Amino acid sequence: MKNQNITLKVNSGKETVETLNFQTIGNETVRLQARGHVNYELIDQSTGFAPEPITVQRKGQDLWITFEGSDAKYPDLIIENYYDFDGTNFLIGQNQSGAYYRYVPESGLVGDATNMLAEQVLATQVLGGKPLIAPLWAFDPNWLLSLVPVAAVIAASAGGSSQQDAGVVSKPSSIEPAAISSVELVDEDNDGVFDITNLSGTVALENIGSDLVVVDENGNRTTLEVTYGENGQFFAIARPSLPVGQYQVIVIDSETGAESNPTDMTVSNVFEEAIAAVKAAEAAEQAAEDALLKAQEDGVITAEEQANIDALNAEVEAKKTVAEEAVGNLPEGTTKDNLQNRTDEVDTVDSSVTAGLAEAEEAVKAAEAAEKAAENALTAAQADGIITPEEKAEIDTLNDTVNSTKATAANAVAVLPDGTAKDGLSTRVDEVNPVDSPSINDANNNGVDDATEAAQVADALAKVEAAEQAEREAQAIVDGADTNGDGNISQAELDAIQDTLTTKNAEVEQLKQEADTAVKALPTGATDGQSPANTKDSLQQRVDDVNPVSAPSANDANNNGVD
Repeated sequence: MKNQNITLKVNSGKETVETLNFQTIGNETVRLQARGHVNYELIDQSTGFAPEPITVQRKGQDLWITFEGSDAKYPDLIIENYYDFDGTNFLIGQNQSGAYYRYVPESGLVGDATNMLAEQVLATQVLGGKPLIAPLWAFDPNWLLSLVPVAAVIAASAGGSSQQDAGVVSKPSSIEPAAISSVELVDEDNDGVFDITNLSGTVALENIGSDLVVVDENGNRTTLEVTYGENGQFFAIARPSLPVGQYQVIVIDSETGAESNPTDMTVSNVFEEAIAAVKAAEAAEQAAEDALLKAQEDGVITAEEQANIDALNAEVEAKKTVAEEAVGNLPEGTTKDNLQNRTDEVDTVDSSVTAGLAEAEEAVKAAEAAEKAAENALTAAQADGIITPEEKAEIDTLNDTVNSTKATAANAVAVLPDGTAKDGLSTRVDEVNPVDSPSINDANNNGVDDATEAAQVADALAKVEAAEQAEREAQAIVDGADTNGDGNISQAELDAIQDTLTTKNAEVEQLKQEADTAVKALPTGATDGQSPANTKDSLQQRVDDVNPVSAPSANDANNNGVD
């Protein structure tokens, strides 16, 4: 049994995306999960070239591969779910000439091709078909037209034109023209510029292997890259792509140089409308993305900016719908597939995040506005130096609003994704605070601060008490008029107090006037805040109650002790 060291490379359209190294004998079967749009390149490490022959078998959706010297019942390699894809992935390898080829059935039968195998069918594969430009994957809709093993082609070429047993068909002197079945412009790298033109059709069996040339309206010739199938089918590529216009295709015998009559061919851009629609959808998507980035520059998404993004997203959806319809009407082929892929990738921007930013921004603004309202109320209340109960109550209510709106804003910001926008809003929330609640200094709301008012009341009270004291002293003079204690007031006793009483009553009048002036000057509702309180009204009543004391009448004129 032959032990081989094998390298498997999985090649996408751009690069090798995976590499496996394994032995074919003495190890468990190697398993690999299939991918889409790749080539599976096989390398015999001892030679550096592709191992040949290999045996393939389809088992369900898996591809079993057995190398020379191994039993097909026990595969060396299984590519799982190989047949889940679209049949455009291939096994490939490099032969001694340095060229890359696909593995084709040794039998040359379509049904034995790896991608065409029926369940449980075994088929031997060797390198064959047209040489590949590179080992990287590339779409080839006409791969079935080239299932001829390389060895058979070499043998046929080496046999010479006169040896019928070598399998070479003698070519007639007259070359039959080609029949063109399809022409397709292809944008290989999706940059909006056509890179190649694909042609397919048939030639006469005896013309298999001939050169194909395209001639433009000015007589300029372009030799095509052509691959032939066993029944005269061909697949050809014009590189670079042919401009839109009228052309002729000529078959040229590669040995004699004889040319066929030309076949007219038209290259038309049936994809122009679809390409324009796809570009419009992509441009709409870019506009939405640009608007989102612009709105996020200052870390804040305003309601107006959110509305603009929503409108642009609606434009994206509308233009994508137009593009999908235009692409859906295209003929099948690479260009349609590429345009469909581009259309599928068009999407709206994520407005959920921007909506959250907008809501958080509005919540922060509301908290800042509440703080400003509290600050304005405090400034207005302090302007006259007086804080009334009503003013304090208003400021306390506004502070409650500050606290509640700040909490709402903090919650809205907390759920935002991390980033500069969230950081900026969080800082603004932290800076929102209630104002210091002032102390009431005008409890009775009379426009005079309580300390001043208390001092005024105290001054008025002192004047009232002075007037009351003078009245008591006047009364004491009267009460002391009966000097001998006989219970009668003689004229002499009366005369003795008259001047003193008159003087004291004048003092009572003076002090009462001063007290009355002081009390009447008190602000309405004035109080000293004591318990019981001295108020303007109570002091006024006391002032009103102060009066001069009247002198008694003499009731013992002869001073004999009897009235």
